[in-house]
Amino acid sequence: MPFSDAQYTIFMHFSLVLAKCSSNSFCPRGLGTFVSKDDYFAAIHHISNIVRRKVHPERTLNSMNLSMNSELVFRVLRSCSNSPTESLLFFSWACCHYTPTSVEFEELQLRLSFDTLYFIIEEYGKNGLIDQAVEVFNKSIYLGCKQTVSVYNSLLFALCEVKIFHKAYTLIRRMIRKGEVPDKRTYTVLVNGWCYSGKMKEATDEVFRLLNNSIEQGYKPFPSFYAHIIKGLCKKGQFDDAFSFFGEMKIKGHAPNRLVYTMLITMCGHAGRFVEAANYLVEMTELGLAPISRCFDIVTDGLKNCGKHDLAKRIEQFEVSLRRV
Repeated sequence: MPFSDAQYTIFMHFSLVLAKCSSNSFCPRGLGTFVSKDDYFAAIHHISNIVRRKVHPERTLNSMNLSMNSELVFRVLRSCSNSPTESLLFFSWACCHYTPTSVEFEELQLRLSFDTLYFIIEEYGKNGLIDQAVEVFNKSIYLGCKQTVSVYNSLLFALCEVKIFHKAYTLIRRMIRKGEVPDKRTYTVLVNGWCYSGKMKEATDEVFRLLNNSIEQGYKPFPSFYAHIIKGLCKKGQFDDAFSFFGEMKIKGHAPNRLVYTMLITMCGHAGRFVEAANYLVEMTELGLAPISRCFDIVTDGLKNCGKHDLAKRIEQFEVSLRRV
């Protein structure tokens, strides 16, 4: 029975892996009850003969009720090294009857990457399996992964996905007690969770509280943090609340940046509030922030379409004057 080069390459690769997994010590786990060393190798020889000589060796192997492990498979493959086709058949059969153990995984000395850990925790959260996400988080140290801010953020994301916000706050307090400083993503995940759950009042209150705490602790607030609140309010049509919140942020010293103004102008344009968009366009230039061309296009086209040609012309002239500077 011919095999492709790809199949043979896979076979050779896993043979090397099995060689690394095998132990130098004698441990005949694959044959069930304890047997002597001579009997063990006699059994290996018998299995190898079956693999090499039987037309359908899997039938005989199935009747033997073997318990597969890496050592047994390795010794049989090594014994059948001159019969690659038969060895590949045996390897395929062994894979179907092999259940890996945690001990054998530890023998491989493979390190779980942080990216893999983040992915597992967050995917559990996305699928509503929060208990499993918490379990993986708690066992991350034993898996060789330190509980960094990013690991905390992954569990925070999972908690927000299932809307368990009181546990999310508890997690943040625990993070701080452990000496880990919450970063931009920590607050963004939390606020996004509030916004997506439709609890805008709680989200705005939380933004003010967290921003004030960050300033007291000596951290510089990041405007994009509260941009999610403004965007959420605008999407719900609560523009007056969005404008009020934006004004409060400025009064309390949380100066907006170019990203926040661009987002606010865009949202106003989508809702047909072109006068407010024009005001914010002028306001951001007074703060030394340069609007992107798209913002001018949104405002001028919108003003023309709603009949405010004079204001649209003034905005166009304003854009030309800025480009000359």
